[in-house]
Amino acid sequence: MTKCIAYALAAALLASGAHTASATPYYKWQCGQYTVTLHASNVGSPEPYGSIAFEPHFPSRDIRFKWNVDHSALRQVDEPAEWAVFTGGVAYLNGKRCKEYVAKAGASQPDERQP
Repeated sequence: MTKCIAYALAAALLASGAHTASATPYYKWQCGQYTVTLHASNVGSPEPYGSIAFEPHFPSRDIRFKWNVDHSALRQVDEPAEWAVFTGGVAYLNGKRCKEYVAKAGASQPDERQP
């Protein structure tokens, strides 16, 4: 079930044009105590895929996540990550509306000093 959701979300992201050929962005929401992260991977490949993660671990296998993709509602979050992190739009986890993700206080940029 979770695998099907991840594939469906990845397909929706890829079809919506919410990516560029060289970047695979992350999308995050705060759904109660859970931070939901959606990542479109392998963009531009003949077999694209995506993943969805919950922090902390979701205690059930009964997961229903819905996101109304509205690119005008997306905003970039200032959080250190391999790729850009976005939040926004209308998202639901098991029928309850999620809030926009806010980066944790004290999150710092990776140290780019040379050894």
